[in-house]
Amino acid sequence: MIATFHAPLEWIQWAAATGPDRARFLHAMVSNSVLGVDAGEGNYAVLLTAKGKMVADLHLLVTEEEILLGLPPQVRGRALEMLDRYVVADDVAFELRPFRTRTVVGGDPEALFPDLPEGDHRHRTIEVGGQRVRAARLSWSRQPSVELLVPPEAEEAVCAGLEASGIAAGDAEAVERLRIESGTPRWGAELDENTIPLEAGLEHALDRLKGCYIGQETIVRVLTRGHVNWHIRGLRIEGDTPPPRGTEVLDGEGTVRGEIRSAVASPTFGVIALARLRREVADAGSELWVSGHRAVVVEGPFS
Repeated sequence: MIATFHAPLEWIQWAAATGPDRARFLHAMVSNSVLGVDAGEGNYAVLLTAKGKMVADLHLLVTEEEILLGLPPQVRGRALEMLDRYVVADDVAFELRPFRTRTVVGGDPEALFPDLPEGDHRHRTIEVGGQRVRAARLSWSRQPSVELLVPPEAEEAVCAGLEASGIAAGDAEAVERLRIESGTPRWGAELDENTIPLEAGLEHALDRLKGCYIGQETIVRVLTRGHVNWHIRGLRIEGDTPPPRGTEVLDGEGTVRGEIRSAVASPTFGVIALARLRREVADAGSELWVSGHRAVVVEGPFS
């Protein structure tokens, strides 16, 4: 268990779907269930093109008044434009929400936030530092974490309240290190517009029993009759220096089999990386080479 800290979670920005048809509309657009998700609950999903490639990944938090959409900042505008294009007769609208996302990592979330229900993407409004914020469990980290959706004008008071409770301030570097240790892909690193979600291990973003959504045909075809040719996998790399993004990953014969997407020197695991690898070398335990250093494939979080 790491020491508890709070830090900005910079890869999530927020919007909201409003209107009486919001749940039904989104249910037909994204890969996970929205209908039947009650206020205080949520889901992780992806928005796809018709060919099954990613437009965005998103965290959905259902409230009584709206559905909050946590999106990568690089594609928030494009994702909302796509959703808006599909609105025909539905009574639904999309609006930006200026919340800052802060994560509180480590420690005992039940002790720190006793009013927050347990469970992935459960959420509720709580008070921190005298300010009302929404707390959610977005489940991005191998360590316990709670994410806070903070109005910009309340951020200073919220941070002061956290630190008054003994929660130290962290930084984006600490968050990124923990993300890589957790094997969690993010947009702009492991995820982009050419990614099929099954390549990145995002099966938990897919409801295999729900009805049609954009890109579903490709996903079902891969699940039932085929395979993806690429996988996002962890690598343990010998040496002391993390390789830069884009560094080639080679097999024992010197053939290029992939590339590094993110890497860090972890105090717990040494030099580790998330890499995009050909399926032929993506099994756990496979031995590869990165900049002359031996690397071993790891599936899932590092441990």
